[in-house]
Amino acid sequence: PSIGFPFQHQLPPIARVNQYYTFTLNNQTFIPSSSSSPILNYYIDHLPNWLSFNQNNFTLSGTPSSNHVSDNIFFSLTASDSTGNISQSCSIIVSQNSSPQLNSSLSISSQLSNYGQTNGLDGLIIIPGQSFSLSIDPNIFSSNSSLTYYGRYSMRTSLPSFINFDSANLTFYGTAPSVNSQIAPSLEYPLVLIASDYEGFSALETQFKLIIGAHQLSTSINSIINIPISTNYSFTYPIPLSDIYLDNQQISHQNISAITLPPETPTWIQIDTDYNIHGTVPNNQTENLDFILSIYNIYDDYINLPFQLNVSSLYDHNDIDNDNDNDNQDALSRLFTVDSLNNVTAVPGSFFTHALNESLFTSLSQTLVTAEFASHAAWLSFHSSNLTFNGNVPDSFESLQVLLIASLNTNYFYHKRDLFTNQLSFTIISNGLDVAPISSGTNSDTKTSSSNSS
Repeated sequence: PSIGFPFQHQLPPIARVNQYYTFTLNNQTFIPSSSSSPILNYYIDHLPNWLSFNQNNFTLSGTPSSNHVSDNIFFSLTASDSTGNISQSCSIIVSQNSSPQLNSSLSISSQLSNYGQTNGLDGLIIIPGQSFSLSIDPNIFSSNSSLTYYGRYSMRTSLPSFINFDSANLTFYGTAPSVNSQIAPSLEYPLVLIASDYEGFSALETQFKLIIGAHQLSTSINSIINIPISTNYSFTYPIPLSDIYLDNQQISHQNISAITLPPETPTWIQIDTDYNIHGTVPNNQTENLDFILSIYNIYDDYINLPFQLNVSSLYDHNDIDNDNDNDNQDALSRLFTVDSLNNVTAVPGSFFTHALNESLFTSLSQTLVTAEFASHAAWLSFHSSNLTFNGNVPDSFESLQVLLIASLNTNYFYHKRDLFTNQLSFTIISNGLDVAPISSGTNSDTKTSSSNSS
């Protein structure tokens, strides 16, 4: 046999004191001498006593104590077959330092939408032949130590030839390859961003995909879609097809081949022929429920939309319908957590996106959010399902005032005929202009009659 993907090139993880350690070797660590004798036997010499090696699945595991702290734990890894054997020297580290942490609010998935359309979860859609440059916010990782970064392909192997990684700026860049078929599904390229507080090893990683194909199925939704539900009540929620695009056009029903739910989804959750999610919530459903809805096009491309059914007990239905309950009325009258909104900047001639923070709302799962702006601003869209504004900014753009309206969600309160609404305004301004923020005076705690729902 010969050495294939060397152990140290796999960036073995750092072992931490009193934490369970596990690392599975890449199955190409050694290469058999011939296809006629593909079976290799692995064994290790000089392992420390806290670490064991499973020869069946090539996995190292164990829990080190403070007595095992070391920057230099060496052992020998050997593979053999009928033609002989070969060894390589390996090393790992045991550290008493805390591991870096992943900042979930700055996950790669939440950042992908800054660079174009996504597959709804962890994939950035790239057009064949298109140049791309994807820079990751370094605050995605938090650590008390300086960090080293690595960009790798699936299983921590080398990146494909068309993808480069700039470790100083945490940037993946390159030019997407061309495709040979106009009807084949898109190809997915899984990438791994690795951070480490010890060079040559790994502390933690996060993953995402580049998706490249002749047709681009994408979505502007980049966060979990929350549906408020209550036990023993029925609910209906329209699948947001207006936020699904095929080749940059809103997808038509004719181009949808399937909409599916995972096999483990409870049977009381259904999809009807009118593209609604609906069901009657059983009385034993007391926990929130997460699931992924997949939408396939006629080319067998797919996107994934993450949903969460929120079982809420914030307000009692009887209390909501009781107009004499002044405490509830006061609580409901404030739907924003702030008194004013900051202005945002748009660059003329560029793609604009701006996501509202969920923390702006006192109870987003029970709030309907809409936006109003001048009819001449046809370039701008607001997607209430993920609180995102986006669009291609005109070259002549200067400024646009936006009215953000929060209303008590009648989908949750069922029989409530009136809505409490609050309004706040902000301005989208061209970079280089200076517009003062709009004061909290635009916030109105008014009660308006409405039958709208979402």
